[in-house]
Amino acid sequence: MYNSDMNLFLKKSTFYFLLAGTIIMMFLMLLTGRDLKTTATPLGIIDLELASTKTAVQNILNVWDNQVLEGNKLITKARVNTFLDFIFLLFYSLFLFTCCKTLASSLSHKKTWQTILHRCAAMAILSGLLDIVENTGMLLSLSHYSSSTIAPITAIAAYLKWALVVATLLLIITAFMVKIMERKKQEAV
Repeated sequence: MYNSDMNLFLKKSTFYFLLAGTIIMMFLMLLTGRDLKTTATPLGIIDLELASTKTAVQNILNVWDNQVLEGNKLITKARVNTFLDFIFLLFYSLFLFTCCKTLASSLSHKKTWQTILHRCAAMAILSGLLDIVENTGMLLSLSHYSSSTIAPITAIAAYLKWALVVATLLLIITAFMVKIMERKKQEAV
């Protein structure tokens, strides 16, 4: 299906590598982040991602700084989870990018979809860059360098990242459905 001259991101092996990496990192993130879910932080690390004020960040840090589980403060577990997210963001953003580029290539005769999917690929990379900003802000906060500037920048980056990831996923699913319907039309003829 793919020839050797095609772009690295259009190869099946790259797709499967990024898919496996994304799934493994999702599992690791869930595993390392599960202890961060408390009555004060029911969403775990996401509560810190979306905390938009210094006070909200400080409240979360106070909870995690005062709770010890398996010999480690929760704040230490939050740092580990955030460091792992740097690996995860590489996998998921490149996986979404690859999905968009592969679908754009397979729908090359549909110029509108091709344009949408190329823009969608850029959104996937932008979501990864926003995740870097978000993680950096969280690490600063987790190191007790939170401020009235860091908190809103971190939260804005997180909200924008989530919006881009959700929009990218929806566009990928829709384009995939278009591809399936097109294939069924061709088979019916």
